[in-house]
Parts: sequence; C-alpha cells; structure tokens
Amino acid sequence: MQNIIKILKKLQKITSTKIFMVGSYTRNFFIRTCGDPAEKLDNNVEAVMFGASIYEFMKHTPKNQKLISQISIQYDNENIASITLQTPEKRFIRILFSRRKIKPDGIIIMDKNATLIQDMKCRDFKMNSLYLPVNYESQKDLIDLCKGINDIKMKRVSSIASPRVCLKTSYPNLIKAISMAAVSNFDVEETLLREISRYAKLMKEVDPDIVRAEFNKILTCKTPSKYLSLLEKTGLLREFCSELSSCVGVTQEPKYHKYDVFNHCLYSCDNVEPDLVIRLAAVLHDIGKPETRKIRNGKITFFKHEVISKRKAEAFLNRLHYDTNTKNRVLNLVALHMYHYTDNYSDSGIRKFIRKAGVTVDDIKTINQLPLFKLRAGERLGSGVKRKPITLNQKQFEKRIRKILLQSV
Repeated sequence: MQNIIKILKKLQKITSTKIFMVGSYTRNFFIRTCGDPAEKLDNNVEAVMFGASIYEFMKHTPKNQKLISQISIQYDNENIASITLQTPEKRFIRILFSRRKIKPDGIIIMDKNATLIQDMKCRDFKMNSLYLPVNYESQKDLIDLCKGINDIKMKRVSSIASPRVCLKTSYPNLIKAISMAAVSNFDVEETLLREISRYAKLMKEVDPDIVRAEFNKILTCKTPSKYLSLLEKTGLLREFCSELSSCVGVTQEPKYHKYDVFNHCLYSCDNVEPDLVIRLAAVLHDIGKPETRKIRNGKITFFKHEVISKRKAEAFLNRLHYDTNTKNRVLNLVALHMYHYTDNYSDSGIRKFIRKAGVTVDDIKTINQLPLFKLRAGERLGSGVKRKPITLNQKQFEKRIRKILLQSV
C-alpha cells in the first residue's frame, strides 16, 4: 500500500496538482483508525485530481517509471472518465478528475477548476465522500463535507443527493447501495430503500458485469441472507435473478425443512464459508424446486429438482457472464448436491461418485473439505431442523472414499 501512496505523491509533485484519496479506501481508513480490526484497507485505491485536465496529466505521467507497469483509460460516452494505473504488484490506482454538475440532476463534466464541494456532489453515497490528501499524517486530515463520518458511525448507507436523483442518474446505484451495506455490515436508509423499490425495474438497464460484481460482494459478505432478503424486498432480485425470487413462499416438508425454499437457500448460504463458488451453489442449489413441487401421499416432494436447478443456474450464470471455470464448478455442485450414501454402495458406485465429484488422490487427507461436502453441511444447518452439519453416515462415506483412493495410489 505504501507503494501506491508513493506513486500518488510523485504524481502530485510532477503535475503540480492536488490529489485526494476517496471512496472505499478512505472509508476503511477511518474505520480502521477508530480501532475496528475487522476492516482492512483496500489494495486498490480511487483518487481524484484537482488542478489538471486529463491531457495535462497524460503529458506528465511517468510511463517509464518502475512504479507503474500499465496505464489504461476508461471512456464514458466518448469522454474520458478515468485513468487506471497498474503497479507491478497488480494493484490498481483509479484516478478521476475533479467534476461538477451542470444542473442538480443533469450532466456531470470534468472540470479542473471544480472545487471539492462540487466534486463531492457528483458522488453517490455519503460514506464514500471522505477525502484524504495523499500527504496526510493522521485521521485529522480527513475532509468530510457531507456528514459521511456520521453515516459510518451510524452504520448506515444514505445518498448525498436525494435518493431519487442518486438512483435515476446512475442505475447501478440501485444494487450498489445494498452491496456497499453488505460489505460493511451496515443498514440502508429507509428512504433510500423505498426509492430503490420504486425504481427496481431499472435494474434491467444495468450492465450484467456490474450486477455480477455487486452480487458477488453480497454473496461473500458476513451475513448474505440479510442483504439477499433486501434484494427481494426491494424487487431488485426478480429483475436479475427471477430463478431465486420465484422460490419465495414455496413451502417444504416440515419434517426436513423449517423454511420455504427461498429462505433455506439464503440460510444455507450463511452457513458455508465465504467462497464465491460454494456460496453461489448454496444460493442456487434448490431453485428447481418450484417447478418440481408435488404432493404425494400427503407429503411435499421435489423429485429430480437438482436437474432443473442445474438448468436454471446455468441460465443465470450465463446471463451475468460468469467465467467458465466458476460456472462449471457451481453447476457440478448443484447437480450433485442430492447425493445419498448408504452402506449398500458398491466400490464401483464409490468410484463413479469420485469421478463425478472430481475427487483426486490429492484430496485423501482433506476429504471433509471438499466443496460438495461443505455445501451439504451448510444445507443441513440451513434447513432449520438439523442441528449437526455432519452425520455419522457422512463420515462413513468419507472413510469409504479414502479407502478407494488409497487403493489407486
């Protein structure tokens, strides 16, 4: 991180500008300096530069410096929106140029003569609007122009402009408000939530890559069920993941499940480690149940729901442009999550499972750490009726798998 600060100080000196760090870095800097060990400074930094145009900056950028390995430019409607510098350590510095609005809910333009207050009004949420000079010495150097520190202390996400303006001028803020709260374990201000519900249908206009990135933040936070529920409550979820939203209110056999399918998926997600693949599998593993639900002999059944779940999960993962590796691993977990071991399993049956699950001899010592088995443990705890994540039967299954694997060494 010191290397990034060093780069920013160097840039400030050679361009004769004023550079301030802003966004998640400064937010977490404040939280950390208040003594919260749970918050860490980001490896990547967003900064804003005052006193130079994009072209003046490029003229002075130290392209050949050892501190910078790559420079890329991001365009927005044919205008340069930001410049990203990459360090040899694969860390990124995103530099924006001071901005101002032409009118309260109108166009934002780059203006090297814009003031901090004008730039602040172009930002989205109060907790993201703390400015920290690159030459800072302590927390006292933080510049708070819109009570962002108060929002952080209140553990709340609220908008700088009115919620309506915040959302209508930048549709991604619909989901970013919730993902930002999820990452920080904050709440979303009620007026902002109401406006999100009002404009939820605009989610269809948001780039799938942005939706994926923000959804991933929610999935891998400390308590994903809280924020996934907010996505459903506001109507956002049905706009980009109707497969999961359709599980709301789908009741299950009380003997095995306390919750409906939707909440079971959410609580299963809570009860697995914050690994993206396992949490995706947890939240998607039963989305085929609404389509397969039937009453047989007075009992609720979902025969072969894992087949439908896999098909629906694939459609969702494709829609949000998940990479092939992530997609294949998630789909394999969803397809196999209904495995049922008994003492009658033959050795050939065990070998068939090993092939399907992708288990290798390298897994002998850590069989119980297989993603599929972690998913099963999370599922059990997410049922609301099963208190133990691992059964004796599961342990016997793992023992059989080790035995078969050892025979192949």
